[in-house]
Amino acid sequence: MKANEILSLNPDEKAQEGRLGYFNMLVRRRVSRSVDSLGIILPGTAMSEWKEKGNVFVLAPGPHGGLTIKKPDTEIHAPAPGAVIVKPIEITTNAVLDGVTVSAVTGGAPLVTVRSGVRAVFRGCTFEKNADDTGASISVELGGFAVILGCVFTGGAPTIPYTITHPTTLASHASRVQLALCCNKTPNALFQDATAQVTNLLITAPGAGGDNHQVTLNGITRTYTTVALDTATDVAIGLLAVLSLGTTFPPPGAMEQSITIKQVGAIVAFTAQVAGTPFTLAYAGTGAAAATVSPFVANVIPTATGTGNI
Repeated sequence: MKANEILSLNPDEKAQEGRLGYFNMLVRRRVSRSVDSLGIILPGTAMSEWKEKGNVFVLAPGPHGGLTIKKPDTEIHAPAPGAVIVKPIEITTNAVLDGVTVSAVTGGAPLVTVRSGVRAVFRGCTFEKNADDTGASISVELGGFAVILGCVFTGGAPTIPYTITHPTTLASHASRVQLALCCNKTPNALFQDATAQVTNLLITAPGAGGDNHQVTLNGITRTYTTVALDTATDVAIGLLAVLSLGTTFPPPGAMEQSITIKQVGAIVAFTAQVAGTPFTLAYAGTGAAAATVSPFVANVIPTATGTGNI
């Protein structure tokens, strides 16, 4: 026993001198100081972001409460097995979760929410949901970023569309969610992959000889003139031919790779490839020539990309 420890005792503590409780008190005090010096968070201890930036929490094995991360560059690490966060986490500023297990009953709410404007990194984490929970494991709001590396996802109801939810329609949000080497053991798709969108031009009336079918794609116009006895399919074949003529169409640059044009029967199909630039399409007919353009849907930009996930 150290002299400074003896001097630091209050009268009640000194009265216990020679008793087992006295020595237990000293042991607890020393353990507490050691734990505090290492930044270890024991089960039942709140994670309080006492610094304005760069708070670091090291979780000891056992159950821990959830939190709302409000200070920039907060990190939560769980180097020892058995540390489990049993409440949802909300991330409102840049943060890193490393080796953490999040296991909570959330109903229709997500386990972790990444708010707009936030950059979050998840490394080697495990996300566990009850079999009847219908919320996502990770929800990335519009404007948020997430890097998810080597994580494991389990549980969840089979009615959940995706384990990780994220925006899917804005070109400015391309690839804001990156996943690699993750293991998806849920009954649902890991994330929403992008698919190419198709706009169909359906020839409804070929028109009489001399009538024109005019197609304008991204401001470039091509015209097919109907020949007597042309069928709707003949017009579609003719439009495909004129759309393919010349060196200036499709437009040079990225657009040259981002749109494909095919003819199937009386339909000319325009497809924007994944991550391509959305396009504009217009039709005008003269005389009896007529066609319809299927409702245009902007090309889906892949806001989430993944590699090596199983």
